[in-house]
Amino acid sequence: MKRLPLHLLDEILFNLDPKSLGKMRCTNKSINTHISDDPNFKFEYFSRIGSSLLHISKVGSKFLCFYPYAISRLFKNMTPLKNLCNILGSCSGLVLLSINGILCVANPLTKKFRFLHYSIWGNETWIGFAVDQIDRATQRFKIVFISEQLEVSNPYETTYQFRINTGESWSLSKTTITCRASNLKKGKNSKPVYVNGDLHWLRKDGSIVAFNPETEKARLIQSQFNRKPGKLLLCTGDNRLTLISATDAVISVYALETDGQWILVRWIKNEVVHQSLPLLYWNVQAYDGKCLLVRMMSLVGSVIHRYDLRANKWRVLGSIPTWCDADRDFFLFKPSWSSVIGLLDQEHVHVLMPMPMPMPMPMPMPMHMHMHMHMHMHMHMHMHMPMPMAMPMPMPMAMAMPMPMPMPMTKTETETVTRSEVISSVMAIMGLVNRTLSFIN
Repeated sequence: MKRLPLHLLDEILFNLDPKSLGKMRCTNKSINTHISDDPNFKFEYFSRIGSSLLHISKVGSKFLCFYPYAISRLFKNMTPLKNLCNILGSCSGLVLLSINGILCVANPLTKKFRFLHYSIWGNETWIGFAVDQIDRATQRFKIVFISEQLEVSNPYETTYQFRINTGESWSLSKTTITCRASNLKKGKNSKPVYVNGDLHWLRKDGSIVAFNPETEKARLIQSQFNRKPGKLLLCTGDNRLTLISATDAVISVYALETDGQWILVRWIKNEVVHQSLPLLYWNVQAYDGKCLLVRMMSLVGSVIHRYDLRANKWRVLGSIPTWCDADRDFFLFKPSWSSVIGLLDQEHVHVLMPMPMPMPMPMPMPMHMHMHMHMHMHMHMHMHMPMPMAMPMPMPMAMAMPMPMPMPMTKTETETVTRSEVISSVMAIMGLVNRTLSFIN
């Protein structure tokens, strides 16, 4: 092995699966040192291996499931947490967590993390997570909150605003974008996607709001996929924005070209829908250009099927524990050894833990809004009809509540959540991922 040129040795090691690479470390001291200590080897190896899978309850849970490199033998790898946790995003080896409402950015492989100075409750779909690779060994992150408000002059238009955090503070972007009224898609398959410098949010009409956190430019990307029956998933594959349109018969993969046109890049026969037991529900959960994950739910349980785009073949990845609820968030995760600007070791994180702060006072209702509501109620009373409760009035921009901001926690909300418990939960999440990747540490 000592006579073998280093570049040839690397090519051999790069083609080994994680388990075989771990065994190779035990056969030769120089190989072990090369794998463990060479940051360039780690960077290249992790860029080549397949993605791992994270999933957790969409409403938060004390149990996180992690499946390294989609190995079915390890499909039930999970860890208990002391606090409720949500995963709000996964990008380039980092994860954006919400621990009892407290936002945290973490790199599980390096065990470095950072709490943000505000906490968020609800509206998780509006949070976009962006990670950029500055150079081969350095990353930086940004978090973007998007808000939507109806225009006062035209109730058929929606205006979007953006608030950005780089780890230190929140700033309101001067950029807004106004387009035909349609709400952001929420619920299943509604996670924002970051690719080529832009964050993307899917709307109910099939169009996509794109925002660049660096240039603070926004645009609307059109698509017609909402007019087709089936399920939609906004994702990324081969470094391109991708839309999955799935029916019981076929799963179509579309990619956005630089000229703004959508092209069909893959047509996959949906064989697993017809092979499974009578289904209660199925959905496309994740895609990264190399594999596609589909979840099937029946009376006997829930199973994840994996489609390998290179082999053009379906296989069962594994079953989801029966205690897991039906509504879950799935994330494909690829580890990173990069140093991330703003992330710290555990001993330095304590002083940056966000302190409980008083909630801001609600904005007083403007006088003209009082008068409008009074006239509206008087009209209904005169007509001897009950005032409809399920028909909210469009809120004009001038009278709209401020855009949804990350809200500081009150003392009541945090009195049962100690610093040590929150940090312990973050360390448990990172430890779950880290120890399953110990073959290269």
